[in-house]
Amino acid sequence: MNKKRNSHYYQHPQNIHSLYHKAMSPIHWNEDNSVGNSHIDQQHMEWVRIFNKLEDTLLNSSGPPSSEQVELLKQILDFTREHFLEEERIMALHGYPNIVRHRRMHKDFELQLYEKFRLVIAGELVLHSELIAMIRHWFINHTSSEDRRAFEFIHTTTDHT
Repeated sequence: MNKKRNSHYYQHPQNIHSLYHKAMSPIHWNEDNSVGNSHIDQQHMEWVRIFNKLEDTLLNSSGPPSSEQVELLKQILDFTREHFLEEERIMALHGYPNIVRHRRMHKDFELQLYEKFRLVIAGELVLHSELIAMIRHWFINHTSSEDRRAFEFIHTTTDHT
């Protein structure tokens, strides 16, 4: 029964190998990743640096997480929290109309990331590729759509005189 409930943790080794290599390469920052705010872009670059290091340590190991892996996961969780607060502060300052929705997305991801962190600490999450895929998917999709939309609004409403 437990195996069925947590079936996504019990994949055939060939599927795991496929997941490791399908889209698991470092995120490379370029201007396409920019949201048009240098301060937020700098934070995104730092987030990518931490993520790439975490990905490298997780995907090149097996078994229980090492102390380095746990520390990197904690770093990404802590940095994510700080970064979200900064984004939301800027959005509030500029009257971004979708801030409540954006804040909810941030909170949902933060809770999801914390839950994964808790599972890693408890030794219940062994499939590293699932964790990396979730974090990667969030960053790429959220920054390229939601963050960009918010900062385009901020840019167009900011007095440039």
